[in-house]
Amino acid sequence: MGIYSNGVIYGFSIFVDEMIYKEVYDHPVDLQNIIHFKNAYNTLSQEQLEKATFSFYLEASSAYCHGQENFISPFPVSKDAIVSYINLYRAKIDGVSFETQG
Repeated sequence: MGIYSNGVIYGFSIFVDEMIYKEVYDHPVDLQNIIHFKNAYNTLSQEQLEKATFSFYLEASSAYCHGQENFISPFPVSKDAIVSYINLYRAKIDGVSFETQG
């Protein structure tokens, strides 16, 4: 029993001594949302990056609340996970498409 996520991301936050960035959308994040988050991430100094904590806001459900709808909840993620996530979209963010013709 507990809280479970289906992995769908609805937002991001960055916390360094105080909330630096927080965007939570009423839809799964799209490329523009990811770009906005990447730009916020890139403004952090090295000192801020060392102290920062990050969260993804994911769609979740609870085994304790039978019959209730899903909800959006923050889940902490590591800096390495953030970098990996941004890198997944790097080609699209930089305007390069690897889609095949046909």
